[in-house]
Amino acid sequence: MQWYYTADGEQKGPFTDAAFLKLIDAGVVGSSTFIWNETMTDWQPKRNLNDVLAKLARQESTATPVDTAQSALCHECGNLFKRDEMITYQGVYVCGACKPAFFQRVEEGGSVVSTVGGTGQTHNRDLMTSARMALSGNWGISIGFVILSSIVLNVVTSLFGIPAVIADISGNKELSLILNIASMPFSYFLMGVFQVGQSRFFMDVARGDIVGIGRMFYGFKFIWKAAGVFLLMLLRIFLWCLLLIIPGILAAFSYSMALFVIADNPELSITEALDKSKKMMYGNRWKYFCLQWRFFGWGILCIFTCFIGFLWLAPYMATAQAKFYDDVRGLA
Repeated sequence: MQWYYTADGEQKGPFTDAAFLKLIDAGVVGSSTFIWNETMTDWQPKRNLNDVLAKLARQESTATPVDTAQSALCHECGNLFKRDEMITYQGVYVCGACKPAFFQRVEEGGSVVSTVGGTGQTHNRDLMTSARMALSGNWGISIGFVILSSIVLNVVTSLFGIPAVIADISGNKELSLILNIASMPFSYFLMGVFQVGQSRFFMDVARGDIVGIGRMFYGFKFIWKAAGVFLLMLLRIFLWCLLLIIPGILAAFSYSMALFVIADNPELSITEALDKSKKMMYGNRWKYFCLQWRFFGWGILCIFTCFIGFLWLAPYMATAQAKFYDDVRGLA
């Protein structure tokens, strides 16, 4: 059965039974939300169908569950299917029902991944729900990516600090200080490259594409651009902060999509990527702030788990940010 619901005056769907029940559990579909499926003659508020949905939930709970570790989201409809029941094409998964329409679009010259993007109309709540759905079956590799990329970055950047440590051990404090300062640009340079790789990885997750740990080194394919966008972004934010803290914060939000932009469009120049981010974030900075604020409570809870919870929160936030990027990239 295919389900639909309305939000902010727009029709959402179709969703499978399992996907629709997840939306209800997540609070996206509330009691007053109007819903519809092909067996209904008209749209009705969800509260009128609570008995039907409760019965559906019981049926789903007794059905054979989908192994999320062996499943993926269809790039077209966004529903969860077993990977061996889907086809892959240029890094994306497509279910059997969507296959004809997908290949028709490709044969007509359309892009495998939409180049249009949204216009920032999707509610943050829906973006977060979509992010959780995209992470279904990808939690393990996403957590592993966060851990491994952090270890590799820390190990590599630590190598630049070895000369300073040697100088400090030998008692030459002044040389140690100079070497520490000199190593900072190299550390930020590599940080930018790895950040672009992380952006690319979580874009893959958000879009239902095939994901791999190798995306960690994606930024090295255009290393100067990747690092350049990151460094120039930090410089511009710093210069705005010299005026007042508020302009600095606004600049940080304006350039918050720059790494996603260059990861998605490596053919752009450094300044073009920054300008594109600034353009798509115009009028969306408050929305992005509200999205980040939604994770604040989760962050507090993660502290009480001895920070272990951040292993799940970090991929969740990164995927939600990638969803946000896809939602606003049509504005630039």
